[in-house]
Order: sequence, then structure tokens, then C-alpha cells
Amino acid sequence: MEPVTIRIDDDGKTIQIPWRPDMNVQEALETAFDQERTAGRLFNFALQYFGSFNGEYLGYLVVMIDNTYDNPNDPNDYWLFKVNGRPSPVGIDSWMVNTGDLIEFDYQPTASLSHPQVIVKKNFYAKK
Repeated sequence: MEPVTIRIDDDGKTIQIPWRPDMNVQEALETAFDQERTAGRLFNFALQYFGSFNGEYLGYLVVMIDNTYDNPNDPNDYWLFKVNGRPSPVGIDSWMVNTGDLIEFDYQPTASLSHPQVIVKKNFYAKK
């Protein structure tokens, strides 16, 4: 079985982890974290759970990788999550990893300019 590759496009970091059945991207990130820490290398990330809103499951959003945080003051700045070169239509806890997949995270400042098809839903719990 081919390993799964996680690439952080901002700093060129590439981590390969063993594929296992029934692994989602969140679990792949956790495996990469453990593997890198054991090897004495830096790899950290933070997630924010968004739950559900208006019957739509929103799940988890990556808000930081290797100490680069998305900008809470600009909802268009975020970490773009791609699988095999395409933006994922679901969150990291919903995408099931296949053997040989390339999982990418690319920090997107002012993402609405470079990826107009991607909708970032933030602050939907804010009171009107």
C-alpha cells in the first residue's frame, strides 16, 4: 500500500505516513503529529469544531499549522484543504483517506480573491 502524503504548501513541508483503512484526514494529521514528534521534528496544528448549523454538518476547520494561524479578523484568510490537488468539499473529519492520497494545506490570505468558488463559513453563531 502506498503511503499517504501530507504537504504544507506554505513551508514546503512534506510528511509521509502509513495508510490504514477507515482513516480520515483528522486521524492522518494526528498520526503525522505523533510521527514527527517522535522523530524530534516540529509539526503542530489546531482545529476548531463548528458542529452543525441549520441542519448542515460543518465539522472541523484547521485554524493553525506550524504556528501560522488563520486571521480571525478576516473570514477570507484560512487554510485551504485539498486532496489530490482539488479543494475538498467536506471537512477533515469527513474525508476518508485512500492509499496514496496527497493531502495538502495551503494558507490562503484573502482567499475569496484566489478561490472564489470556496465559501468560508465563519461567525455563523454570532448574534444579530
